[in-house]
Amino acid sequence: MSIQLNVDSLLADARQQAGVANFGDDWFVEALERQVAAVNSQAGLSEAGTASAAAHLTGILVNRLRAARDFKAHPEILELPIERPLIILGLQRTGTTKLQRMLARDERLQHLALWQAMNFAPFPGPAERDTRIEAALHAEQHMRANAPEFFATHSMEAVQAEEETMLVAASFMGTSAESRFHIPDFGAWVEHADHARAYEEMADYLRYLQWQSDTPGKPWLLKTPLHILYLDALLHALPDARIVHLHRDPVKTIPSLCRLLFYLQRISTDSVDAQALGPYWLGRMARGTARYLTIRAQFPAEQFLDLRYEDVVADGVESARAALAHAGLPLTPAAQQAMSDWERGNQQHAHGSYSYTAEEYGLTEAEIRAAFSSYIERFDL
Repeated sequence: MSIQLNVDSLLADARQQAGVANFGDDWFVEALERQVAAVNSQAGLSEAGTASAAAHLTGILVNRLRAARDFKAHPEILELPIERPLIILGLQRTGTTKLQRMLARDERLQHLALWQAMNFAPFPGPAERDTRIEAALHAEQHMRANAPEFFATHSMEAVQAEEETMLVAASFMGTSAESRFHIPDFGAWVEHADHARAYEEMADYLRYLQWQSDTPGKPWLLKTPLHILYLDALLHALPDARIVHLHRDPVKTIPSLCRLLFYLQRISTDSVDAQALGPYWLGRMARGTARYLTIRAQFPAEQFLDLRYEDVVADGVESARAALAHAGLPLTPAAQQAMSDWERGNQQHAHGSYSYTAEEYGLTEAEIRAAFSSYIERFDL
């Protein structure tokens, strides 16, 4: 009989590891229970995959416990302002990582590094920052060794800027779980779940990181493609955000996303169904994009800047200049030089090249175009 995840055991293990008993509001438990039930019944994890999932979920819970303790001891954390964050979003595989990491060279902005996203709560003991970085380096090395194809597509590096999707996943919401595992029951629930509370917590964890920082007043540079699925919750939590939306033909992005997730899911199971990935994620992203366009129309047009993938690839510095201008910042000579240096040192396919087709993932190009027809027409893709 396969090993099963158990919510009560996860909660107890987290309390023991954190040395903290009180989660505060336990509103997140429903999402955790639904996620665990779907993983147990649908994900088909290997023994190693189950152990990894348990460790991952326990780690999230440990961070929640430590954060709840610190929020109670230092209520001023939750009063810290987050002013005019610059947020990059779009369909996956549209150049968001390149633009984010180039903009992260600008020292006027603060960004979320992988080591912070993985563990937003400080570890106990001296030199805890170094310990968190070491934990992220271990995770990076694990990905390099066990999923080189994934790493070639999206390099997750300990000290590089990373997505705040992990901060949404700390509430067991968002798309992180269904990206890692094939769990359609959970996906069907979370797609329609209210994400307002999860995004409010994401903002609180950003405040928590500001509180830990030596330079808390800098504006945030954030990036998560899948914010397009929950734009209303994002702008409820961060109402004066400046949004940069990157665009690329979905005929290119959807198969590329499926390839990425195929290798991500293969870390935990030997039974990834490539033919099921395409229809699932085509539907998920097409519905989410249609919802995004409806919600976007309710906000001021000047809050959004639209850029094209091809322009980011061809000249990242000019795209960064436009993004900074959208945030009310000029591109300084120092930032331009730092970005140019990064771009020269991080050419496309630096971690390996790859190819893919829609058919490998149970799709046709015609199906993708039909599903995204309104979006393709709106942005002339």
